[in-house]
Amino acid sequence: MHKTKIISAAFIAAIVLCTPLASSAAVVVTAVETGGNVVFSGGGMINLNGLNQIFNDNFDNGYLDSFQGIYQGAGAGALTSAVIYGDASFSGPTSFGTKNAVFKADILSGAFGGIRGGTNLPGVILPAAYASGSSFFGTSTFSNQTFASLGLTPGTYDWVWGSGATSDSYRLIISNSSDVPGPMPLFGAGAAFGWSRKLRRRIGSGSASSSKSEG
Repeated sequence: MHKTKIISAAFIAAIVLCTPLASSAAVVVTAVETGGNVVFSGGGMINLNGLNQIFNDNFDNGYLDSFQGIYQGAGAGALTSAVIYGDASFSGPTSFGTKNAVFKADILSGAFGGIRGGTNLPGVILPAAYASGSSFFGTSTFSNQTFASLGLTPGTYDWVWGSGATSDSYRLIISNSSDVPGPMPLFGAGAAFGWSRKLRRRIGSGSASSSKSEG
């Protein structure tokens, strides 16, 4: 069992490493179906310059609602202190699935922040203690679930905000099996974290446009 979990974690990290980016993004989180579970894995860094705190509270840690958003803060506690940051330029999909229902992850590790993409207080969600520009990486596992049971629609979802030096983005990839790369070396979660630190340098000077590409 322990060996299986190690292999699964390395597999997810390899997918994060090798998933092609249609455009640069400050944070990339990928969801895959593996071993009878749905696993979200990813990270990056966020530039808070130009963003405003629009709401702060204790958020459910490891929550998922395809009509509202996703969030994973640091640690494995049921609640975590977090802040929604946003501004007038924030834009992106209002949903990424078909179920307006909350699901809680069964296994949490690290943090990848989150997004609130509904019509009420849309913005990027980060732990209250987050320092602008610092790297983060995390995974969350929804045991005995599928994309269908969680109401997730496969595709690529981008939320963007700011312009010029304050331009930033959060990408969620809900990956079909057909999107998963073929055989590859398994680099492990540590390598994926190192890769996430490089994302900032890949962000262009222009503001990315929001997109959702199915399949």
